[in-house]
Amino acid sequence: MIKFYIPLYYLINTRLKTKMEIFSWNLIFILPQFLITSYYLNYKLDFFFLIFFISQLIFHSLYEIGYIENDIKTVNKEKNPTIRLDKKSFFYVKNNYINIISWKYFTITIFLIVLHIINLNQINEIFFYPFIILLIINRLFFYFHNKLRNRFNIISFFMLATLKYIFPLLLFVDVNTLLYPVLLSVITFPLLRTIEICTLKRFNFKNFSKKITNLDKFRILYYLTFSVIIIIGWYFSIINNKNFYITILIFTYFSLYRISTYLLIKRGIYKRDVRTNKQYPLK
Repeated sequence: MIKFYIPLYYLINTRLKTKMEIFSWNLIFILPQFLITSYYLNYKLDFFFLIFFISQLIFHSLYEIGYIENDIKTVNKEKNPTIRLDKKSFFYVKNNYINIISWKYFTITIFLIVLHIINLNQINEIFFYPFIILLIINRLFFYFHNKLRNRFNIISFFMLATLKYIFPLLLFVDVNTLLYPVLLSVITFPLLRTIEICTLKRFNFKNFSKKITNLDKFRILYYLTFSVIIIIGWYFSIINNKNFYITILIFTYFSLYRISTYLLIKRGIYKRDVRTNKQYPLK
């Protein structure tokens, strides 16, 4: 079962099991991250595509450690756990847990060394050490997310979703320019996802559950509402032109994506795996 040692395999095998989910994951994460990050670059960076790709491998290899930890250890603490591995794979990963985790840390280290070497040959340096700090913070939050089974998980989920969405920004964008793209990224997905998490029965937020009865309609309303807010902010010069253009692009993109998804589900072309009584996957 060498496949469990390959970067991104565990993510795809346990969280993105269909071609549609892989495609959707790229539309929700990779494309918006790439657009926002490249938009706020203050200079032309050689090997941007390569560095961006390596950063994805590093971050998601580390994230997979949290997934494995969740699927092998945390499930033992839950009354109704979400089982993502078949019996054979579960026992293999469980019996080879240390080896798999150690290999992932080793590959992460190798990718970081490669990233640093590329960085040394750049005229304009990437922000290597803030990226390292973000990785450490991410690992700590995922550790506590898997250890604790209470409302703290809402906070840890929000932090994990945020770190997962902003890590390319910390690697490529200057700190003086960082605030707005980070806020944009948080609103684009982590905030929405956290609101959805609050509807889960195990957190007992009845007001959320009552008000958000249809997630697909809520997602459309969410992006349309923020599109209106951003237009008003731009009209009254609260938001400058540069920030407005990328924001309206991202919100329009997600509005169209959510409307398309809603129509596909409504017409029976695409069926969602409903997890109203289970933990949302961190994807």
